Amino acid sequence: MSESSLHSQSQQATSAAVDAGLRAYMLRVYNLMALAVAFTGIVSYLSISIPALAALALGPTRFVLFLGILGLGFMAPRLIFSQNSAMAQAAFWGYAALWGILIAPYFLIYTDTSIARSFFVTAGAFAGVSLFGYTTKRNLQGLGVFFSMASIGVLI
Repeated sequence: MSESSLHSQSQQATSAAVDAGLRAYMLRVYNLMALAVAFTGIVSYLSISIPALAALALGPTRFVLFLGILGLGFMAPRLIFSQNSAMAQAAFWGYAALWGILIAPYFLIYTDTSIARSFFVTAGAFAGVSLFGYTTKRNLQGLGVFFSMASIGVLI
């Protein structure tokens, strides 16, 4: 075998190992995000079902909860890079729970069917765009402007 052939085989083996590692990592990320979305939905549903939590979701404390979400969002990079995984996990699940409480009033406004339909449409769009980016290995950052404008167009 020639040296270039050995080098090519070595590159292919390295590429396959990186691809398998990336696939396993992305699967863990998607599973964690799916669990967090499910947890947010459960907290949201319970927030309307339990009177004490409903008071949090519907009362003036919702502004304090919103400030908590902003604070966690601002502190997230510091928590992630602090190498304290327990603190990062607690912040992640706390963030999901806070969103669950804050979006709970939507269960009073919309039907369960429309909420489920919106959830599945959003999940399908995310899965499609994610799969497209993963298989084509394209940077989808440029599509952000398009998606922002599409979101504004839906609201109008």
